[in-house]
Amino acid sequence: MSRAARPAHANGSVARRPGLVWAGTLETRPRPRAAGPSLSILHLITRLDRGGSSDCTLLQAIAAARRGHRVTLAFGPSTAPSPLLIEAGRQPGLEIVSMPWLRREVSPLDDARAFVGLVRLLRARRFDIVHTHTSKAGALGRLAAALATRSPVVHQPHGHLFYGYHGCITTRLVILAERLLAPLAARQIVLSWRGAEEHLARRVGRPGQFTVVRSGIDLRPFRRTRDLRDASRARLGLRPDDFAVGTLCRLEPIKGVVDLLDGFLQAAVHRPRLRLLVGGDGPLKERLLSVARRAGAEKRVTITGSWVAAHDFLPALDLFALVSHNEGMGRALVESMAAGLPILATNVGGMPEVLQEGRAGLLVPPGDPRAIASAIARLMDDARLARDLGRRARVRAIVFGAGRMGHAVLRVYREVLS
Repeated sequence: MSRAARPAHANGSVARRPGLVWAGTLETRPRPRAAGPSLSILHLITRLDRGGSSDCTLLQAIAAARRGHRVTLAFGPSTAPSPLLIEAGRQPGLEIVSMPWLRREVSPLDDARAFVGLVRLLRARRFDIVHTHTSKAGALGRLAAALATRSPVVHQPHGHLFYGYHGCITTRLVILAERLLAPLAARQIVLSWRGAEEHLARRVGRPGQFTVVRSGIDLRPFRRTRDLRDASRARLGLRPDDFAVGTLCRLEPIKGVVDLLDGFLQAAVHRPRLRLLVGGDGPLKERLLSVARRAGAEKRVTITGSWVAAHDFLPALDLFALVSHNEGMGRALVESMAAGLPILATNVGGMPEVLQEGRAGLLVPPGDPRAIASAIARLMDDARLARDLGRRARVRAIVFGAGRMGHAVLRVYREVLS
């Protein structure tokens, strides 16, 4: 499997078309020279709500524009936009395009409108590369590109829906759709080697089609986490002797938050200093709070119920846990590693690779509250192990910098175009 990228050129103005809303314009201020010929790049994603796939897409678009490429970022309605969208809107050379019908949910009418809008956009301007992100945008974008342009498509699923999300029938349909769509992409970017293997095991794509590019983060906000610890813990109501286990995720079944709470409650029986902090919101919030109340642990479980900034939340923790049933790579995992925290994660998706198969964090089976409880107890009781894991995690996090990701993605483009 390869990991590079290539040149191309093409500009041209775009007139307004039905189904498209131009939310920004290309600025004409001088930009840095690109390494090699400047590319015209289209990034396409259903929404830019806070989360790993959105931030990854935004950082890739910003990185390409900063290197002197001409970038268009098209996306659908977003209810809680990523803060990085503001930075993207200010970036010279990066055009923001809102597509009102491009939604994550399946809707035949909206999907048809979004498809027509994409075809018009692709015909109005020649892009050197069409980079689609996530399943829905990936399906519509690959089909539209096949119909409207000869530009090569790079598809980045940011994980997959092959298990953990849907029932048996829907999962089979998803796999069938991905098999049919795979030939429409010149390259697929996956977050881990396991991600590539899981596609190939289901006959989705071909071996030479996959390139691994780790999801990157801005490491700078996490350099001073130790200095922020006391203020962060006070803000979250923690006492100096509390041992805080925390997670950052959507409160949905796929994230294993019920397993985490069950494991925490088991570990907390003989450990009165143990606390659980959950940063996030979602449909399981009330269920989690109800379980904590019934267990008499409501004062030891805190759920923010809204999005929190990782660099504000993580300094308060003693242990970070991400126990998803399916995870492309786990962006919050990398953020907690950059903060120097010991990690507890499930052995799914790309997380074992991120943690170097257990060297930079403990791995447990998915859906196993007893194993979660044992790991929490082990790290609370063994300060030396927790300290060693946190040190290794901080060192490991360096390879997940946003700059490295942006450079790797541009190499993929140039490889595809050569």
